[in-house]
Amino acid sequence: MTLRELFESFSLPADELRPEAWRLKAAPRQMVSAWFLAAVFVGILAAVKTAAIRKGPSADHAMVAVRVAQRDVLEAKSFYTPPPAVVREAEAALRAAADALAERRYEDAIVAARAATARVRRVGR
Repeated sequence: MTLRELFESFSLPADELRPEAWRLKAAPRQMVSAWFLAAVFVGILAAVKTAAIRKGPSADHAMVAVRVAQRDVLEAKSFYTPPPAVVREAEAALRAAADALAERRYEDAIVAARAATARVRRVGR
């Protein structure tokens, strides 16, 4: 095989070099069905997201709130020796948050954890 034959085997035919040959060759019916499927997918995704938001706080939200409260209480305990009464109150609120989380009362856990965080942050002022 010569170099010219090799080059010609990789080159495009002349009719494919025209601009109209590069246009999408899919049938209009296939394009409509692809757009329809994409719209259905986006609709389903929006419905699932809306249902999750309306459902209320989840275990993940409660766990994050409890972890933030734990971090704040531990920082306050390590900073103050002996810890003031406010820090002990924050620990009690943190225990209530952990109990509510264990009982799957997520909204109560979030409220108690935020109360613990607020009490501890009030000490620093």
